[in-house]
Amino acid sequence: MKRKLRGMKRRAIQLDFDLYRVPVPIPGVRGDYLSVIDIAPARAKNTIMFVHGYAGCAETWEFQINHFAREYRVVVPDLRGHGQSDAPLSNYTMPELVADLHAIAETLHLPEKFILVGHSFGGSICVEYATTHPERLEKLVLLATAGEYPLPKVTALAYRIPTWFFRPWWKYRPRWNAEIHVMKRMALNNLRLWKGWEKLHAITTPTLIVTGERDRYFPRYVFDEVVEAVPNAEVYDVGSAKHKVQLERHTAVNRAITRFIEDKQRST
Repeated sequence: MKRKLRGMKRRAIQLDFDLYRVPVPIPGVRGDYLSVIDIAPARAKNTIMFVHGYAGCAETWEFQINHFAREYRVVVPDLRGHGQSDAPLSNYTMPELVADLHAIAETLHLPEKFILVGHSFGGSICVEYATTHPERLEKLVLLATAGEYPLPKVTALAYRIPTWFFRPWWKYRPRWNAEIHVMKRMALNNLRLWKGWEKLHAITTPTLIVTGERDRYFPRYVFDEVVEAVPNAEVYDVGSAKHKVQLERHTAVNRAITRFIEDKQRST
């Protein structure tokens, strides 16, 4: 059953994304599937996988899907427990999410090397994938991705409230495209624990870092120091953009990604 989008509206409807959704089995979870948008034009230049952030969904990439699907194969999953994907009672650890990306690459027969793009904590999952499967990536793009995600004390305390407390009103929530047990488990078992500085230093894939100077979603240093951590990274500052830079300044972001991925001198 198609779930209602929370906290966003389709603003650039060019394609009916649901026509391009395919199921991918969730590794180690019998009977549950990831929902993955897979659009492949004739004679595609390459394949780009876009990975949304915590509590997001595939539609947060709507402007990028519309733009890149003209010439590239575009693969856009809903992470497990998010969007139209099933929400198993797993732990939502980083190894599980990296395994999901790899399952998508294998199940959908992505090319030997593809381009991986991630936003926010989705970018952190991409960092882990880039250091686990560097042989699969041609280029890596990180948007508004931090080296760690320090949560305010009040938020950390809220995640410890029992799940049953949220269930009566969760279907009326104005945002967050994930189930409550998913948000809690991913926050407690993954997001709040993740410190990716060593992983960032270990990246060997040519990398573009896209940042907005008004992004205050987390303390500014966790974004700024990513630029210094990734070896030989190219940086694009979108200026006045906040955290959802791919939506707020989509034309500039699309232009920066296009220029980076079509620069043959930066290919592996």
